[in-house]
This record gives sequence, structure tokens and C-alpha cells, in this order.
Amino acid sequence: MIFDFQGGSGGTTPTHLLKVQMSASNQQVIVDITTARADVQQFGINVSFSLVEKATGKPVITGTTFSRVSYDNPGQAQRFSNARGQRDAENRAAKLIADNVKARLASYFVAGT
Repeated sequence: MIFDFQGGSGGTTPTHLLKVQMSASNQQVIVDITTARADVQQFGINVSFSLVEKATGKPVITGTTFSRVSYDNPGQAQRFSNARGQRDAENRAAKLIADNVKARLASYFVAGT
């Protein structure tokens, strides 16, 4: 999000502070009945955020968002593939969260509400 807001440059002195509280979960969605191992898992992120004006210390925006993405678990024999699938799911979920928060912040800075 920092790169998207500032484009890689240092930017100007910030006038607002974004506070984010996040929780993650991992659930087994489909379980193989013969091996009792998960075939498909779901990774989720729940986020609460608030944008605080630094000059006054008052929150100008508060909101919540969430993301759920699934990934395949190819079995016990392919541990690296499972770890990579989970990491990819985490990245995709985080990208969706960032896009949701950016859209809400953009709405505030354009419309003022």
C-alpha cells in the first residue's frame, strides 16, 4: 500500500495515520475421506482500519473488510507445494485487502466523506 500511495518516492510529510488491526485464519474446506487430509484449504484475513488526522488526533474514517481465498493442498508428499500454495493465498488475500482499503481511502480523499 505504501508503494501504491507514494509511488516509491518518500512522499511528503504525512497528514494522516492509518491504523490497521488484522487477524488471519486457515480452514480445511475439502478433506479426503480415505486419508483424512485436507485437499483444499481456505485462507482468510479480517481487517479493521481507521484513518486518523494527525493534526487533531481524530479518526476521519473507520471500516472493516475481509478476504477469503482458497488453495490446493496436494498431499503430505509435496510439502513445498503446500507451503507455496499457502504463501500465494496469503499474498492474494493481502492484495484484496489492500485494494479494498485503498478504494475506501480514495473515496474519502476525493469526496471528503
